[in-house]
Amino acid sequence: MEVTQTSEGRQFCGSCKQDLHLDLFSPGNRGKRGTWCRSCFAAYNKGRRPHVEHDPIPCDYCGKEFVPKQVKPGQRRYCSNTCKTAAGYWRNNPRVQRQCSVCGTDISDRRRDTKYCSRECAVEARRRDGRAKASKRKSLVRRRYGMTEEALEALLAEQGGRCAICRSTDPKTHHGQWHIDHDHACCPDIVKHTCGKCVRGLLCQKCNLGIGLFDDDADRLEAAIRYLRRT
Repeated sequence: MEVTQTSEGRQFCGSCKQDLHLDLFSPGNRGKRGTWCRSCFAAYNKGRRPHVEHDPIPCDYCGKEFVPKQVKPGQRRYCSNTCKTAAGYWRNNPRVQRQCSVCGTDISDRRRDTKYCSRECAVEARRRDGRAKASKRKSLVRRRYGMTEEALEALLAEQGGRCAICRSTDPKTHHGQWHIDHDHACCPDIVKHTCGKCVRGLLCQKCNLGIGLFDDDADRLEAAIRYLRRT
């Protein structure tokens, strides 16, 4: 921190704004003389504000008025550490005219690695390019079934890219993903997770709903087959 000496043997106190003799200042860090006089430091250490109340001044970054704790000639003044950090960043990274890639809002005053003006726009961007669905699908597969996307692709390849029951190549879902069928007798609580060993195959939506409505009961399915053949 720069110390302002007004004349030989005298120094400007950053708190009380007085031109004082050097004897009224204590040695600071690394042998450098402090920027506040002893009286100002004593008042500050006792929990009181410095004995001189400064007038409000504008922040050099945001322009908001604030009352500084001390005033030093030629020094930049900021209302908060946030403004001080932002000012230092923009000194090293000049502003470039940029817009949010989703809504077009001007984001020239944001960090240069910022792409969106808000969290809502970031979520919308992920939704548009499919990243949100892909990420959600991967998380669901890992959490519920203990499988990776590679394992699912290998299972689908074993089935010839078709439903394990009707042999259709269309999963019949709006998102284009196959339903993962597992043995509910082994792991009935699918909301949390399964053991990962009871996955039976990949089904289209209709086949998965069909065996689900029959409660995975082979006897009921065989009875339905006999009924359909009889009629």
